[in-house]
Amino acid sequence: MTDDAPARGRRLWLRGALYGGIGGLMLLSGCASVPRPDALITGRAFSLQRLYIPPDAVFEAVLLDVTNEGEAPVALGRQRLEPAGQAPFDLAIPFRKEQVQRNGKYVVQAQVTLYNELIFYTPGVNPVMQDPAFQRVDVMLEPYVRTDATVNAAIPFAQTHWRLLSVGENAVTPVAPAAEGAVPAFLQFQPAAGKFPAGESQGDFVGSGGCNRFLGTYRVQGKSLRLQLTRTSIRLCLDGGGDEPAFLSALAEARSFVQRGRELELQDEDDKPILQLRAQEGAWRGSSPMSRRTRRSDWVAGWFSFCSVLKKTSATKNRPGHAARSGSSSEVSGDRTGQAVKRSSASRYLAAVLSTTSRGRRGAGAVLSHGLPLMRTDSSQSRTNCLS
Repeated sequence: MTDDAPARGRRLWLRGALYGGIGGLMLLSGCASVPRPDALITGRAFSLQRLYIPPDAVFEAVLLDVTNEGEAPVALGRQRLEPAGQAPFDLAIPFRKEQVQRNGKYVVQAQVTLYNELIFYTPGVNPVMQDPAFQRVDVMLEPYVRTDATVNAAIPFAQTHWRLLSVGENAVTPVAPAAEGAVPAFLQFQPAAGKFPAGESQGDFVGSGGCNRFLGTYRVQGKSLRLQLTRTSIRLCLDGGGDEPAFLSALAEARSFVQRGRELELQDEDDKPILQLRAQEGAWRGSSPMSRRTRRSDWVAGWFSFCSVLKKTSATKNRPGHAARSGSSSEVSGDRTGQAVKRSSASRYLAAVLSTTSRGRRGAGAVLSHGLPLMRTDSSQSRTNCLS
């Protein structure tokens, strides 16, 4: 009887090679299925004043989809230069044409960071036109004013989508989930046009408490921060947004702030933290490292980032538009006990909102409903009508 060990070894080797080849082909087919960028946003990031860029600085430019107001912007493409070199910077942001919709809104933002601390940024709004013939954007870089509150900031205080993490001193306790069909609790500051002294700014802010939308004004002087709510919607939410009354109350009590990297902390008059927020993930993440050699081949810049971008874009488009009216008569049980419980919850909720949004004012701020536009908090509508 002959020894068949060599033959068996050859069979095992051939089987391993076959399986390995099949696995390699599957991997290559998976990579080939990733859509490659087929368009570029070009332009220049410059400054009217002479800028000195440190040798270890990093330049980033990103194309953002800001179509859905109140939601975190989605990064469609980005460019990263490490090391940055000296200004001006030639923009070459890769993206997919199919991601740009006819009625969408798109902007370009750029910044320069040093050891994850912001030193230059683009304070204005730089819109992008959908027509490929006009997809060139020039952006202006300005020094980011560093105060005691922003010395460790990695992103700008204004024009950033700040997602609420926790309310109160205990940052470990997570915020309650948003109500069905509502935007998760957030803040976003929009600076007013004009020149202000260094370290000072003012403008409007928008946000959501996880149930209702609201508007207000803000003023920054160094580390000092004052917020004033001016408009709000009033929607009764029984399925989420439980931290909204505490969130709105904390906004009224905020007296200062501090930024640490991508996080924002609002503090009361005793410098105790009352709100913890973080820049929404996805706005500046998912990029692949680029060296200076990729200036001539910026198509590679977005290659590895578009898988996550497409998933986030698809998830954003598939979100439910509007939920059914909460607290409606169809949800209220016929027995008097159930009605009393819901009426009591609605009364406490409405009282918390009104006490925050109408300090020193008269009248309720809106109508108890879902999907209605924001209304002024100093309207003459009777409060009793909100629960009828």
